[in-house]
Amino acid sequence: MILFVFITNKGLDFDGFKQDAVQLQNTSNLIVRNILNDVIQSGGVNKIESILSKDIYAALERNNQTLDGWAGSIFYWNLRLDSGKYKGKTVGEVISDNPKDFVKNNTILKSTIDELSQKYGRMKVLIEAGDTIFRGSFVSRQFDLLISPIGRQ
Repeated sequence: MILFVFITNKGLDFDGFKQDAVQLQNTSNLIVRNILNDVIQSGGVNKIESILSKDIYAALERNNQTLDGWAGSIFYWNLRLDSGKYKGKTVGEVISDNPKDFVKNNTILKSTIDELSQKYGRMKVLIEAGDTIFRGSFVSRQFDLLISPIGRQ
């Protein structure tokens, strides 16, 4: 989990924005509020692609955070977005299509791994990063399978 906090902060720093713990928590609260309001209004749970496309991305943009600096980008790299201006593309394709965003994302990830490696040891950090990416792909697929009978299209 510490990996996500570091990546989020480095993404904001990269773009020249400083946010304290309260501001970061407000972004998280906004994301959750969007998701829960959507569930209440529609009577069902969106597919993970819709949650990312609509609710999370909107919250990130309103709080000076970008997809390429969002910690979830490594977790959901292969997730295909299903609405908005990036409909049909994966998170990774959106980031990779713009060289500046791709460099930013890689710079943030490398910097985070280097900094955490100095503090906790490189192997531990790389294992956590690899585990996070693997679980992201696995969990998003399992989530889709879990909600598919009741999920909205």
